[in-house]
Amino acid sequence: TPHDDTKFELINFKEIPYHLIKDYSVYGQLDQDKRIFSIYSSLGCPYNCSFCSAPKEYLNIRGKKWLCLDVENTVDHIAYLVERYKADYIYFIDNDSFVDLKHVENIIDEINTRKIHIKLGFRGARINEIKLMTDVFLEKLADAGTDIMHIGAESGSNRILELVHKNCTVADIIQCNVKLARHPRIIASYNFIVGLPTETLDDLHATRDLMFRLVKDNPNCIIFAPNKYRPLPGTELFELVQKQWGYVVPSSLEEWSNIEVEGDSCAPWYPKGMKDFCDLLLIGSYFIDNKVNKVTSGSTVFYKFLRVVNALYGPFIRLRLKYGIYQCFWEFRIYRIFVKLLKKTVNKGSACAND
Repeated sequence: TPHDDTKFELINFKEIPYHLIKDYSVYGQLDQDKRIFSIYSSLGCPYNCSFCSAPKEYLNIRGKKWLCLDVENTVDHIAYLVERYKADYIYFIDNDSFVDLKHVENIIDEINTRKIHIKLGFRGARINEIKLMTDVFLEKLADAGTDIMHIGAESGSNRILELVHKNCTVADIIQCNVKLARHPRIIASYNFIVGLPTETLDDLHATRDLMFRLVKDNPNCIIFAPNKYRPLPGTELFELVQKQWGYVVPSSLEEWSNIEVEGDSCAPWYPKGMKDFCDLLLIGSYFIDNKVNKVTSGSTVFYKFLRVVNALYGPFIRLRLKYGIYQCFWEFRIYRIFVKLLKKTVNKGSACAND
């Protein structure tokens, strides 16, 4: 039962200890020279995705489950980061930024009024919200410096979309992608989930087909590596996998980490071939959209190497993915070794930078 005194915690941005970070350059990404700061423009989430922790997390929040923050205070925060820490990129990490389109528009208007020169990115956007966005609204976002929008597409199967409560259809996703293609300054970046309970290989094939369709209709879009479904206690799907498959929660951090998309876990609800196709989908997602040439300058040796790999291996893995050829998939083993080495290198570099 919700507690009447439970509400969102509001924090004064000036109390955030940004000064404790000695080197902000390590927070750049993908060979891009950006000084990125993540902030909130809203708190909470009003939706009920069956795989997500948000419905449980905000269950006891009194009143509305989504709270838009004060516009002037949000832009004060942006101005503070620009003036004090030389920020040139603001990434909104809201659960969902576009529940109220007017709220986002008001933030843009305030940024323009103050003549703050900044690039913007949005983590949270749903298809049912993009359906409501006009071309005028999207162009206004682009004019304000928005260069990326992260979108939860999740699946190419209407049955799965209904299972996870995305309030949209595959046709809606395709339609919204075509709309976003008219605004190439904003990169439409799509998230997907694989390995969901009751998901079949046919469902995964539909997701693969949707990925190819999105790239065909909007060559500027990005397909992120799909997330592997992880049963989170308290979520709707968690109750399903416990009841139907007797799922046991991991007892260690190592076991939890093995459920990551690079891990080798195979859930009891996976049909035969599911894990192999998920592995193929993971590797294919890095090459399906030619992303290395879209989001990196290639100025470092590492990214020049990636460009060579993209040119030589890209056509081969796209062919594999198109026809679902996951047999003898030796590339995945190489990929896992590469990821482990890369993580060690990045962690070592971050530790040295903050010593």
